[in-house]
Amino acid sequence: MRLIYTLSFNHAAWVAIDDWLHEHPARDNPKAPLFLSRRRNSALSVSTVSRLVKTWCAMIGLHGHYGSHTIRPGATISVKAMTRPCRFS
Repeated sequence: MRLIYTLSFNHAAWVAIDDWLHEHPARDNPKAPLFLSRRRNSALSVSTVSRLVKTWCAMIGLHGHYGSHTIRPGATISVKAMTRPCRFS
């Protein structure tokens, strides 16, 4: 059985992802990860994404315990009214 995921993006995210997909180094490989590690040319690890989120939060002065998993619910709620559905399989 093939799983189909439905994701919603705000317009800015939609444009950024669409632009990235046209530049992606492995754009012809449908099984390639969306975001690649610079060192290993493989999918970003959870710890790398968490470190990036913590860095971005510190840069804008957002204090708290944020990481790759803690920001998703808030981000989903805040952009829910401005989204376009996108289906991936």
